[in-house]
Amino acid sequence: MEKRNKKKGFTLIEMIVVVAIIAILAGIAVPQVTKQINNSKKSADIANAKTIANLIQQQIAEGNTIAESKTNYSEVTSTVLNNNTVPQVKYKQGYVFVYKLDIDNNTLIVGVSDKDTNGIKQEDVITLYPNVGSGY
Repeated sequence: MEKRNKKKGFTLIEMIVVVAIIAILAGIAVPQVTKQINNSKKSADIANAKTIANLIQQQIAEGNTIAESKTNYSEVTSTVLNNNTVPQVKYKQGYVFVYKLDIDNNTLIVGVSDKDTNGIKQEDVITLYPNVGSGY
């Protein structure tokens, strides 16, 4: 009796087909994962803006002095938040949380803006509280 040598394994064509299928699946999945990551960063920034607004309102209710900024936005600092840590903006790299406070009219706006050596770029502010502005 003669034994036949059977070759075991996959052919080159089978391997190419498998790699092509994996590439197609990755091409579909990666943009969706990236979109979800960006959405979660946006949601985190909006939640942080609400928390900052609540902390500022608490400071005012307790009678602490908060610097008013009726016309221009000011950067949120740990001093404004009663020595609480200011969170970093997650979605827009290089941006900082800013606020505009008018106690007389009882208005508080919290947003994010780009900051350079000259300070806050007032024209780049995107509001996150009380309403989320366009571009976010």
